[in-house]
Amino acid sequence: MAAQPLTKGRFVQIIIMLIVLIGAFTWRTINHSQALFVDCKYQETCVFNVKNSIVEAVFTRELIKLNVDQSIIDISTPLIVVKPTKNQKEWALPDADHDSGIKMQFTLENNDVYQVSINNYQQ
Repeated sequence: MAAQPLTKGRFVQIIIMLIVLIGAFTWRTINHSQALFVDCKYQETCVFNVKNSIVEAVFTRELIKLNVDQSIIDISTPLIVVKPTKNQKEWALPDADHDSGIKMQFTLENNDVYQVSINNYQQ
């Protein structure tokens, strides 16, 4: 195939696509959030923030109970759900080593998703 000269229309199309790609990359970079690591220091109650939303984790021998405010609409984790309500969720704690942490994914009202790992909780 023979090389064709670069037309003005094709050049404008390349520039527009370049601007769109740079804009999308910049937007995603600005909105990116790091995983949150919470160290509960083996306390019975642990309070932490997820994007200005207060989360209180209460640990008993078998359960983790999270009290959350209104802006968090969903929490997903591989733990077994015991008793969910609107602002309070309970899960059975794993039998495995609790130093490995509990991994959770919080989804906020604006569809932002945050990864949280809770370490050193009381058991």
